[in-house]
Amino acid sequence: MLGNEAAGVFLDIREDGIYLIIDNRRQKDQSLKKNPLKLLQGTGILNADVAALSLALNSRDDRVEAKITTDTGIAVANEQVNVDLGKDAMEVKLTFIPGHPYFGETMDYDDIIEAIKAQGVVYGLITEVVKELAINRPPAGKPVVVAVGVPPIAGVNGVLKYNFDVNTRGNKPKMLDDGSVDYKDVNYVLKTVKNELLVETVDAAPGTDGINVLGQRIPYKPGKPAPRLPRGKNTYISDDGTKLIAEISGQIQVDGGRVNVNPILMIPGDVGNETGNLDFTGTIFVEGAIQPGFTVKATEGVEVKGAVEGAFIESGGNIYLFGGVKGMGKAVIKAGGDIFARYVERATLIADGDIQSDSIMHSDIKCKKDLLLEGKNGLLVGGRIYVGKSLTAKTIGSSMATVTEITVGNSPEYLDKYHELEAMYKKAKSEYDKEKLIEAYRAGNEDLRLRSLQARIHLRVEMDRLQKEMNELLLVLNSTDGIIRASQVIHPGCKIIVGGVLMKVTDTIFASTLRNVDGKVGVGVYINYDKPDTLL
Repeated sequence: MLGNEAAGVFLDIREDGIYLIIDNRRQKDQSLKKNPLKLLQGTGILNADVAALSLALNSRDDRVEAKITTDTGIAVANEQVNVDLGKDAMEVKLTFIPGHPYFGETMDYDDIIEAIKAQGVVYGLITEVVKELAINRPPAGKPVVVAVGVPPIAGVNGVLKYNFDVNTRGNKPKMLDDGSVDYKDVNYVLKTVKNELLVETVDAAPGTDGINVLGQRIPYKPGKPAPRLPRGKNTYISDDGTKLIAEISGQIQVDGGRVNVNPILMIPGDVGNETGNLDFTGTIFVEGAIQPGFTVKATEGVEVKGAVEGAFIESGGNIYLFGGVKGMGKAVIKAGGDIFARYVERATLIADGDIQSDSIMHSDIKCKKDLLLEGKNGLLVGGRIYVGKSLTAKTIGSSMATVTEITVGNSPEYLDKYHELEAMYKKAKSEYDKEKLIEAYRAGNEDLRLRSLQARIHLRVEMDRLQKEMNELLLVLNSTDGIIRASQVIHPGCKIIVGGVLMKVTDTIFASTLRNVDGKVGVGVYINYDKPDTLL
């Protein structure tokens, strides 16, 4: 018997024909009463008794049975499902094909599973979805995914890992710990030091194989090896071939894809808000000026074409200031070598070598070797001047008797050390005198008196040590070395110590040479000598 319990209609094939059985308690399709042949569409029954069919469908009896044809042949379409694995068998989609609405057989859960497995599916079945489909069919023609494979995960390509920011060059102010911003520290330069890691290779990482719904392994695509290290100038590759390392200290530059280390930092304009302060391992060349309040430090040399205004410069080598120094009472220039400046106004210059300028006015100078003022003006006026060996100028002081204090023949370093020791001695002496007074008041308390005595003994030992060091330095400071040459004039108002001997200039001295002669400042005629090479 063919039929649908839910619809309440059945076809029973017997020897004398086909009978229609109707359960009117379930059959609710009223359209069949108007079009009885609709019930038989898709059954293959051609010689139906339409009258008997109509009479049965319009009967009000709970159960009706009527012979509708003498034929016994019937062809009813049952429900089917299309199982689609796609091109790569990575998922299974089911599309249901409905059978005859009244007499076709519908598929249950086991039928659906059997149809899926018949296509070789052994992996990734989503049974919860199949169970739901067995109860509730999707709209006709709509595919539903019931199984999925696992796609392969490709390997990761090897890459170059840069130990610096390739794309940006600072220009962002530094945030300080207290939340404020230092607008003069903008990390303008990509810097490195010798033997520092610049770039390293990161090997390709393996991927993971996949599996399709047929249970077949899908190999992953391997990652590409890392590119070659971008070796440029002043770099080298480690023995294992995985690291690019700086061969020298300097500025990191990426040019044409290669990483170079340049020992020279070129600043095409001013040192100011755009560059911030500079601190560089190597040599710095500044095409413009150095603006007030900014700092430039270099382990090698510094060269500035523009003016230096109220700035701080420190160099391990020579400093060349072709635009001069307008110090504003704030500029400090320190060199481990020589300093060459076109002119100097109201600044502090400290050099382990020579200092050379056309004119120095109202500045503090500490020069371990020779101070040379032999340009067009050759002027030295105002300030405090300490020179280790010799001072050569055209004019020293001014006609206005400007106070100019000059010490020649002693290293500024020794003078600073002596003054430091002197201050320490005075402090220890003051503490010693206090303890001496305290000990007198503590005479009645033996314990306190002994503590005070121990403190005085310790201070006395420290005072003796300081005095000894001061005496040793005095032997150096009392050296008779040192010479001053003025090819034109030394004006009154100058206070001169040469070779450890003091002379206050009260009268104009013309074209002279000053030196220590038998414990006195000897004034002789100006002695010309071979002029050293000059950039001024």
